[in-house]
Amino acid sequence: MNSLLARTRKYYFLAGLKLFGYVAAVQLLLVVEWTFFGVEEEDIVGFVSQNVITFNAMFMVLFNMLFAIYGPNWYDSMVLSMGARRRDVFWGQLIKQSVFVGLSAILSIVLCVVFKHENFLGYTIVAVAAAMILGALGLVIGYKVKKYGKIVIFGLLIIVGVQAGIWGFVLATGIKLPIGSLNSAMILSLIGAGAVAVFVLLEFWAYRLNQKCMVS
Repeated sequence: MNSLLARTRKYYFLAGLKLFGYVAAVQLLLVVEWTFFGVEEEDIVGFVSQNVITFNAMFMVLFNMLFAIYGPNWYDSMVLSMGARRRDVFWGQLIKQSVFVGLSAILSIVLCVVFKHENFLGYTIVAVAAAMILGALGLVIGYKVKKYGKIVIFGLLIIVGVQAGIWGFVLATGIKLPIGSLNSAMILSLIGAGAVAVFVLLEFWAYRLNQKCMVS
């Protein structure tokens, strides 16, 4: 049993590493593109590094949620079929998400410090909180998709479409987001406390759904 538990944890740990590797590879391609398109910028290094920090945070949130949604149908069923316990799968999902989000956060923080973008540190912390919350929500959605099928995906697409429309409006109208204000200790403390509460509730819900999930 201990051997199976160790293999389960290793499986999810490597899954988190692979996800980080995929995202990092995509960002390397974007760095090349930004370098070519930003040749007229006075500070090309600052321009590219800031883009990496910004997109790394967005990718952290997006991919952590998407891969969490796929978890119950992709990772979990495979591990359960090998004899792992459901609670091992639940903790394995947390390991995978923590590895991916943790490495992504470290990358952003290092870039913020090295390239003097300390004003994005608060932004990075908020992105970490959002990534973990949406990762837990992604697990809940994944279990619902497994139970109810495409109707859940349809509802999810509507929500994503509305959010994309809001972001498109913000970009089109030139509204500037107050990124620097996120460095406030009080704001970060409130966000952190709220994020922990929401995360725990969502993970509890995901755990309950995990216990009822059928192996496919």
